[in-house]
Amino acid sequence: MQTRRYLVFLFPYLKKYKREYTILFFCIGIGMLLNLAIAWFFQNMTNNLLGGTNDGLVLFLVLGISIIIVMMLTNYINTFYVAKTTSLVKNDIRIKMFNHMIEFPMSFFDSNHSGEIQSRIQQDTEQLDGVLGHNIIQFVILPVSGIVAFVYLSFIHLPMSLIALTLGPLILLVSKMFGQTIRNNGVAIQNNLAKLTQQLQEALSGHMITKVLRLEHEISNKYIHKSEDVLNTQFKEARVSGVLQAISIGISYCSQIMIFAIGCFFVANGDLRVGDLFAFIVLSQSLITPFSNMGHLWSNLQRSLAAVVRIYDFLNITKDRFVIKNKVEQVPVAIEFKNVSFSYNDSKKVLIDVNLKIKPGERVAIIGESGSGKSTLLKVLLGLYHPTEGEVWLYPENKEATMVEGINPYTSYVPQDYFLFDDSIYQNIQYGELNATNDQIQYAANMANAHPFILDLPDQYNFRVGERGSKLSGGQRQRITLARAFIGNHSIVVLDEATSALDVQTEEFIIKHILELRKDHSLIMITHRLSTAMNFDRIILMDNGCLIASGTHTELLRTSDKYKKLFEHFLSTDSRPVDYPITGTGN
Repeated sequence: MQTRRYLVFLFPYLKKYKREYTILFFCIGIGMLLNLAIAWFFQNMTNNLLGGTNDGLVLFLVLGISIIIVMMLTNYINTFYVAKTTSLVKNDIRIKMFNHMIEFPMSFFDSNHSGEIQSRIQQDTEQLDGVLGHNIIQFVILPVSGIVAFVYLSFIHLPMSLIALTLGPLILLVSKMFGQTIRNNGVAIQNNLAKLTQQLQEALSGHMITKVLRLEHEISNKYIHKSEDVLNTQFKEARVSGVLQAISIGISYCSQIMIFAIGCFFVANGDLRVGDLFAFIVLSQSLITPFSNMGHLWSNLQRSLAAVVRIYDFLNITKDRFVIKNKVEQVPVAIEFKNVSFSYNDSKKVLIDVNLKIKPGERVAIIGESGSGKSTLLKVLLGLYHPTEGEVWLYPENKEATMVEGINPYTSYVPQDYFLFDDSIYQNIQYGELNATNDQIQYAANMANAHPFILDLPDQYNFRVGERGSKLSGGQRQRITLARAFIGNHSIVVLDEATSALDVQTEEFIIKHILELRKDHSLIMITHRLSTAMNFDRIILMDNGCLIASGTHTELLRTSDKYKKLFEHFLSTDSRPVDYPITGTGN
């Protein structure tokens, strides 16, 4: 029943290409008729020659060559359309999985390794040939061709036809015995390949740390162990498949020997002509092959079904219900957190009963120790995570209030890791607003103080930044991500340690421009630099998931002992004057 469920799951993908499959099966039908024609050719030419007449020899030879030419043509069409339909369906499933994956909630990516996800989308789809292409088609062709051969041979000699059919079901029984073992081992192979992909990806992502810490030997050993796990499961599959194939071939040859021996007996007794025996020998392959090949086909099918199981499970993972970012008019927006709490996977709460209101156009700095919940608070505002308790509300000017249930359409965001796509600088900035003009892109780059260094690069705005921006320095990457955030002209700009990789002068330049954004644009920024936070309208202090203080710099010095200690520590360690030259709106 499970096999049927997975085949039903695949059927809509196959149905999409019914034209291609119709052509394919039409050619397959022609091929079956040609197999009968070859049997008829040997039967009648042999009987004709042994009958003492050569009158039709030339005609038989011309007919035989014609049959072979048509067979070659149909075989070409079969091979091409099998490859074409298989590739088309695999491509559709691969795209379906990718589109499904990008709509997963953040919690999925938190708990699943990216290497495992890559393995599902890339490697599992490549294992589908056994249920899409030649393998599954053979499951249809072989029984039909076997029936056609049996009917034809029955008209020649029914007892011999029944004898030829006798040993076939034994192969089916053997295939049934080995099928589940092969499928289970196929799942194990795919899982081990996924772990191997994870290890490879980690080695590539962490290559610099590997070299600095001299971990080459340890990382290599890990990869070797995972590769050996793959090898061992593949060896097991080879052993099981080999036994199945050996038994199937043994039964097949036994059948052919019996057919030939019994046929010779009937020829000797005058019950069968030599040409008829040739026809039996030719078509016995069509009669026995459905059984003899069934072991190999069944093995391949189970291996592919193991991939189908993983694909089926992947496509049944629940997507984020609110993944779409709606297009809205960017008007001034007030924000309110109402008793918001949040935890990752039912673990300890990262946010605890947060209540916070932010007015339109307000500049808010969020400070606190690492792990205090600052970044999580912003991700809840962005709609990347949904509160486990409480609600986040938006109050757009002259519009109906809305609760944040999906990606917040009023926000732009610069994360801590300042991720760039392997594309041009121009395209990376334009991702912030796909309809942005050249002037808008250059204006955003100027705001982020990126324009001068871009002009010094080869190809300037068309310079390709490499994987994750590897061809740029950390500060350059951060400025490009800032430009990407500025270009959308969003009502709320959210920055998570967005200037941490910049030198003091560049940070001051950018903060100054940020604070000079339209007065109705809100700015929320996480920072560890009190010298930056002091220039904001309000400072929010977080600790262990709680909002413990809120106010201007002056107010917090008066009302919060913890903030006062942070400020005193800042004075003792930061060489810049407290009143460094940034025009802000705070006190």
